Amino acid sequence: MKRLYRFINILFLLSIILYLWDVFYIDHPVNNISFSNKLGDNEHIDFGSYGLIYQHYQLDTFENRYNLKKELMGCLLDTTIIFKQEGLLTIRFLVNKAGEADRFRPTFIDAKYRELNRTEDEQAIHRVIACLKSKKHWQKGTVQGKPRKYHTYMNIRIENGRINDFF
Repeated sequence: MKRLYRFINILFLLSIILYLWDVFYIDHPVNNISFSNKLGDNEHIDFGSYGLIYQHYQLDTFENRYNLKKELMGCLLDTTIIFKQEGLLTIRFLVNKAGEADRFRPTFIDAKYRELNRTEDEQAIHRVIACLKSKKHWQKGTVQGKPRKYHTYMNIRIENGRINDFF
């Protein structure tokens, strides 16, 4: 019987340790995007140390997404941006505490979730990123009244060589 109680106590302590590890693990940076001069990152935008970076869903609201879509519609739905392939273009980026965005990283996949060769559409992707960079002020992230930096992304659906929708 003593062995059973000892085993239950060990399981209980192990569950407490796992719970605390999970709580403290969440405070580490998530999907941090490192600086790259080669990719055109702005070295004057301060993202601070590798401290806590929140995810977009912790800070975003439906109203903000609607306003963002309305603001970027003219730029992203430009008919001169032509893609050779169809699929989903996802652009990840960071927004600092002042609402400045940088470190845009594109990923292009097809309908079967296979990564596509970006070299064919490199010029169109650069135009889309330039459009996103043209927006000077993004939503400032705040958590419990304190300004926070956050990681977010924009999905862009490509159909028939043109941008069909972005979300």
